[in-house]
Amino acid sequence: MEPFANLLTWPTRVSRSSIVVHAVAEGEPLSKQRPRVVAAHGTTRAYTPKQTKDAEDGLRWWIASQNRILFPDADHSFGVRLLFVQGNYHRRDLDNMAKLVFDACTGYVWKDDSQVTEIHARKAVDSKRPCSEIVVYTMGTI
Repeated sequence: MEPFANLLTWPTRVSRSSIVVHAVAEGEPLSKQRPRVVAAHGTTRAYTPKQTKDAEDGLRWWIASQNRILFPDADHSFGVRLLFVQGNYHRRDLDNMAKLVFDACTGYVWKDDSQVTEIHARKAVDSKRPCSEIVVYTMGTI
C-alpha cells in the first residue's frame, strides 16, 4: 500500500452510505498523553493534561466543521480508518494517536469507544502536509 492511500478504498471499499465521518485535520498529529496524578492532603486525583484536552477539543472541531450535525449513536458498531501524516520523523506511538481520535469521538460520534469493532491505522511522513485523516463508518446494529 502506498503511504497516502485513499482511506475510502483501503484495505477494502467503504460504502458511501455507511460513512458517518470523513474529516482531515490539518497540522501535526498528536498523541494522547498519560493521565497525570496529583496527591494532596492524603488523597490522589487523576486528570487529563491540558495539551491532550485541547487536542481532543480541536479534533472534535475539525470533525464538526467537515461533517453534518452528529449525535452520539449508541445503536451501531463502527469501523475507523486513520491516516496520520507526520511532518517529521519524531517517534510517536500509533495507538496513542488513535486513542486521541477515539476520545474526541466519544460522546460526539458514538456513545462509547467500545462500539468500535474494526480499526485500520497507518502513519507516514511528509514535511509539506502533516495532517490526520479520519473515516468513521457504521458496521451494523448492536
